[in-house]
Amino acid sequence: MTLHGLWPSLKSGSFLPECNPGEEVPISIADKSLLDKMKADWPSYTGPDEKFWTHEYNKHGYCYTNKSKTQGYVPYFSLGMDIFKKYQLESFIDELIEKSTQEEILITIDELNGIIAKKFPYIYFDLDCKRIENKNYLGEIRIYLDLDFNSFSPKIRRSDCPTSHPIYIGKFFN
Repeated sequence: MTLHGLWPSLKSGSFLPECNPGEEVPISIADKSLLDKMKADWPSYTGPDEKFWTHEYNKHGYCYTNKSKTQGYVPYFSLGMDIFKKYQLESFIDELIEKSTQEEILITIDELNGIIAKKFPYIYFDLDCKRIENKNYLGEIRIYLDLDFNSFSPKIRRSDCPTSHPIYIGKFFN
């Protein structure tokens, strides 16, 4: 499983609007260890990684950087990697996949929500699905953390997975 976005919120239950009022900050990761982690766990699904990471920082990381008074984007990306490892959301996906002999796992949203809630009872989350060849696949699990990294329940949940029929988790998900 890959990390897709680290979405900070200044106050519990609300998403931040675009909070970078200036020019786009270009991203260039010189730390090879961090870059390797990002390539493995935080790739772009739609284009060049650097373009995606630039978007993530300018839309989300800039807010964190200002609040935490850290300098630049490297601390934001390092923290993103730390959070990904801390929560280990990929562990239950690995378990589901290992139990299956099929290339795809078919599961209802209620079943998946129950598995996640049981394994991670202390976090709020929602699911993002991607439609591929007329099938809905799990693409992302979003967890809700404020800028102090406390879990919170958002006012608006943003899951876009269908509830009327099962979704697929493909072996490619990892």
